[in-house]
Amino acid sequence: MHVMQVHVVSPGWVETFSSVVHVRIEATDGARGFQPRHEPALVRFVPGPIEITFSDGDERFVATEGGLACMDRDGFRLVTPWATAASDLAALADGVRARRELRRTAEEEARALAMRHEKAAQRALVGLRRGGQP
Repeated sequence: MHVMQVHVVSPGWVETFSSVVHVRIEATDGARGFQPRHEPALVRFVPGPIEITFSDGDERFVATEGGLACMDRDGFRLVTPWATAASDLAALADGVRARRELRRTAEEEARALAMRHEKAAQRALVGLRRGGQP
């Protein structure tokens, strides 16, 4: 039985899965499956779960925010802005919910900081206008 390695790469996370016999992704043009010795391919994939099947029959799931998948003779690579893995879909969903909460919090903090900067700029502009008058 032929096997391959799957490398998942994101800015905050890198993981290699060995003894993989099948990977299923949702590409921009539909579902795609990859097995060892598949012809070389470069595919854009959409956010969602990716199924990885090992030679012993176990499965792992990887959640991503979309990205690029590259299949070549060295294995299969997924490059994505964010990823997390779990052994079942329920645990994967928990990871995705945690990511959404972190993102929501970061966006709220960014909006609050932008408002503070805008108010400070307005105050500085008013001060400059007053300072320029006799």
